Amino acid sequence: MEDWSPNQVSLNGKLFSIESEMFSNILTTFSVYNEVDTILITSKGSQITFSAVPCEEIIIREESGDCLIIGDREVETHMHMPLHPSSFFINCGLQARRVWFLETTDSCAIIHFPFQVYAHFLMICFPFANVNSAQD
Repeated sequence: MEDWSPNQVSLNGKLFSIESEMFSNILTTFSVYNEVDTILITSKGSQITFSAVPCEEIIIREESGDCLIIGDREVETHMHMPLHPSSFFINCGLQARRVWFLETTDSCAIIHFPFQVYAHFLMICFPFANVNSAQD
């Protein structure tokens, strides 16, 4: 039997957030491309980039008020998020005002949807291959 007991989570020093409407718009944009299964989410400095090869890139800047970045901006984060089922993620986003993104020190992407009703929330964790080592 698997151990489902809570463990200590160590973050890489930064978390960021966007409004759920923007999150839904990003997912809708990428879901029209049949060949896209995964979105790469990169945070560096004061900007967050959502991209999918061979499609477009969506860049969000903190200065424009479109995102909130907390922590060390010098820490670069790379997260992979599955796009499908996109309706699932869009519906989760509609239940929350903001969507939070965190990366653990063991390369796990956490997407947090703090639901408004009865203080429920959903947290989804996706392990992913280290992007930097894949490029070496």
